Amino acid sequence: MATQKDRSLGKYLANAQLDVSIAAYTKVPKSWNEDNYTTDFNKLYYIMEGEGYVKVNDETFYPIS
Repeated sequence: MATQKDRSLGKYLANAQLDVSIAAYTKVPKSWNEDNYTTDFNKLYYIMEGEGYVKVNDETFYPIS
């Protein structure tokens, strides 16, 4: 069940405007992860199937279905 915080984030993302410089489709194995990895730019993950999460500092975010 989505929390109020999850719903608020969904509303924010629904109105987001992005400039995309690179786009790619990648299928990764279940063992894939990028723990403790910091990029030089923002990434947006669109999970098509399976499960995933994004960890920012000590907070973990799970996709809303």
